[in-house]
Amino acid sequence: MAMRQAVVVIHGMGEQRPLNTLRSFISAAVQAPAEPTRPLYWSKPDAFGDQFELRRFVVASTHSRPITDMFEYYWADKMSGTKLRQLRPLARALLVRPPWRVSGSLLAFYLLGWLLVLTLVALALRVANHFGPVALLDSVDLLKKLAEGRTDAVGWLVLGVLLVSGMAMTFAVNTFGDVARYLDAAPGNVGVRHAIKADGLQLLRRIQDSGDYDRIVVVGHSLGSIIALDLLGYLWGEEYAKHAAIDRPKRTALQVVEKLGAALADTDSPTKEQVEQFQTAQRELWVEQRRLGNPWLITDLVGAGSPLAHAALLLAPTKTKLLERQARWELPRNPPLPDDGKYSHNSVVYTAGWLERANSLKVLNSGAMFAVTRWTNIWFPCRFGLFGDPFGGAVRPTFGNGVRDLPITGGRWWRFIPVFPHVAYWRGTSSSDQSDNVALLREALDLDSADWLAEVRPPRVD
Repeated sequence: MAMRQAVVVIHGMGEQRPLNTLRSFISAAVQAPAEPTRPLYWSKPDAFGDQFELRRFVVASTHSRPITDMFEYYWADKMSGTKLRQLRPLARALLVRPPWRVSGSLLAFYLLGWLLVLTLVALALRVANHFGPVALLDSVDLLKKLAEGRTDAVGWLVLGVLLVSGMAMTFAVNTFGDVARYLDAAPGNVGVRHAIKADGLQLLRRIQDSGDYDRIVVVGHSLGSIIALDLLGYLWGEEYAKHAAIDRPKRTALQVVEKLGAALADTDSPTKEQVEQFQTAQRELWVEQRRLGNPWLITDLVGAGSPLAHAALLLAPTKTKLLERQARWELPRNPPLPDDGKYSHNSVVYTAGWLERANSLKVLNSGAMFAVTRWTNIWFPCRFGLFGDPFGGAVRPTFGNGVRDLPITGGRWWRFIPVFPHVAYWRGTSSSDQSDNVALLREALDLDSADWLAEVRPPRVD
């Protein structure tokens, strides 16, 4: 059977439409032939999802790239009906902290948020002084006076500020409401969070268990990168200890990853070569795990414009609390945090072979997902809090030196449009500039994987 790989794309925040993200992603992720004689991809029914709006896009193979099926995990329909009050936890997490604890790329939003708060407070005081305290409670009466022309310039100023504030709040709800609800486990959000995770996990399970694929790459844009990290963690919890009954198993790749991971974790400023060496070892360990019968197919997590750069604000109250959660394996580290210096559990003893020889096998532990899965993070650097992508950033300082951070530093003039780059990671085609967004995306995906995938011959899991 021909080799086949799957790419699962998880869209980001906002009012997304089904397949819009996937279509633009493919045009960036796959190099079109110089003289195309057929379409870049074909559309086929999605046999693994439950939504009729979605399709599976199939990219033909080349001598270096296996057949590649592209899927979109679409979750925006589960987030409808967001209310302004549901933004309060996110707004409180950002605003109720001193400015020196706010990352530079979010400082402009921090200042704008406080400007809006202070403006509304000053407006409330002005209304109370000019129209009386009752006007604060009876906004309908105030609007009626404005409509009838029975007020002065102060009243019109009030109306103008209210309109601008309303537009800003509507934008905030439509843009940041998804993030606020997904990250806040309030009773009103638990059902939505569960539905997003359950459906996403079901999609990954079905693709992995189908037997059709040799490899899976998961790509998350914006909030989709947080969802992707959650889904991989749940799936790893189901799969990490599975193996076949292998006669005389070899575990040399695990020793290499543990050695390189320990050295990388102790480095303050890892070099590009060190990170690449560790990622090569991760891939070799993935190959070794597959040969030992582990069903884990996910070789790569690729994030673009990931808010995980602000994890100390979004996932925990402080950086210290975040590190505590990672130490308990509630959140991952890359390299993984070792247990007594190891990424594996005690040996599992079993018999194998026609001689029923006793064998022992160390299995990776529940916190070692990034021993076998590479994590690459792509982002547009942000200048002055607006020019670039303020919502993305470097993930390595928070999640460990094993993350390959790839800043986009060249290529596109629109990198300097305020906030626009956050929605432009799949925009354009690759140029000769290797730091261009499309060139870095293709490098991270590593779709030309036919040579090293040919090394994998997994046995049957009993």
